[in-house]
Amino acid sequence: MGQGRTGVNHTTPLNGADTMSTSDEVLQEPIEVEATSTDDGEVGEIEDEIEALRSELGNLVGELDRRRHEMTNMQLQASRHSTALIVGGIAAALLVAGLVAYGRRARQPDPLPLRLRKLGQAARVVSHDPDRLLRAIERKPDTKMAIMAALTKIAGTAGTRAVKHAL
Repeated sequence: MGQGRTGVNHTTPLNGADTMSTSDEVLQEPIEVEATSTDDGEVGEIEDEIEALRSELGNLVGELDRRRHEMTNMQLQASRHSTALIVGGIAAALLVAGLVAYGRRARQPDPLPLRLRKLGQAARVVSHDPDRLLRAIERKPDTKMAIMAALTKIAGTAGTRAVKHAL
């Protein structure tokens, strides 16, 4: 008695006592009143709607699972984005090659004609104004600091452009 199609008992105690009550005046036998049920047609419609929503939710979960598997499949992603991987690989190779060439070039002494030219320029500067050579030597920036300053400026410009593009 008091059970609908779902098998749930729709009875309510009338004494007002709940399971968390600390009152000693709880009735021994609660009085039960049967809840009013809706039409069977209305219940059927609600059950059909629930079933449709469950089916749709199941389809969505299946789609999410399929996409998760595709996303974590590296071979599939590599085949889909092969052009981007090739361009990225070439760019990385060029960057590494440039850094290696720069490192080798920095460790090698200047060729003799260039050193002689620099010596001639220094001699001219010293002959006209000896203090000017000293000032030029003192103002020469450190190579590492110049590179860091250039990279910082590039990063700042890129960041500014990214912010402008986002807005």
